Amino acid sequence: MTDKNNLVNLICVRSGVTGTNLETLRTQLLKKDEAELRLLLAGNYTDMMKGLAVEHFSPEHPEVNEQERIMSLNFSEEQAQQAAIDEIQANVDDAYNIYNSQHLGAITGAYDRSKSEDDKLSSKNVWKVIQYQMGGVTALINARDHRLTRREYFEQNSQRIKDMILTRLEVLQTTTGSTMLDSLRGKYSKEQTKQIISDYVDEVLSTATMEEMKNLQKQLVTQSGSVEVLNLTNLTKSAIKLHKDKQNKPEKPKDMMLTEIEMSKIPIAWDTEEPVSFEEVYKYERGCEYSKARRIF
Repeated sequence: MTDKNNLVNLICVRSGVTGTNLETLRTQLLKKDEAELRLLLAGNYTDMMKGLAVEHFSPEHPEVNEQERIMSLNFSEEQAQQAAIDEIQANVDDAYNIYNSQHLGAITGAYDRSKSEDDKLSSKNVWKVIQYQMGGVTALINARDHRLTRREYFEQNSQRIKDMILTRLEVLQTTTGSTMLDSLRGKYSKEQTKQIISDYVDEVLSTATMEEMKNLQKQLVTQSGSVEVLNLTNLTKSAIKLHKDKQNKPEKPKDMMLTEIEMSKIPIAWDTEEPVSFEEVYKYERGCEYSKARRIF
């Protein structure tokens, strides 16, 4: 199915129109190009319908329920999933284009630099959100194509957390001009400190649920600058302390070591090659249940 047909179907589903009116609407929408369809999809539906010869439009009081309307469009499950991905991808692309055009503008750039680091609309904070959403789209595509196992999805989310933490530690600067990573690493090299933090995150996440992991990711994306600095400082100090404690721990006798079994760093529920479902990934990435019969887009 082409992008244009997906857009037409989405507008038809949202319109509440049925029967012959639905066919009239579809015919008129197919005459429009993709740019026009995206504008219609993003706009007010009542205004959208004024220029179309369709009667009895009532999105607040549809004549049939959502499931019946979607079935009337002959949406397959694969098409519905693709439509969801397309809509999310389009929103991310639009956000990136707006961000890129504003961030590169001289006037806007100067204004942005004058904002407080705690401003949620500063370019740095907006870019964090866009990157987070991009990762979610990739996971949805792989889940739809049955190319994402539960173990891989857990490991990817764990790595996203590590990347978020380490990137900020290397980018954020202290008042002296050094990076946070340099100011906190003490006697350890940068690479040693990164590994210490990575090991610490693995240990913390080894008992975490996916809901807890996603909440942590969202906190890393949305927290203000001052809170971010405080949390990153505490995390790095805790990681280094745990590393030191393990180094100072007395060595176990050889006979005790024989009985030790290395435990997996992945919770049992996720430590499997079983594919993770599109519905499950959607729930974790979008924060709501996926349903073909709901207005989820």
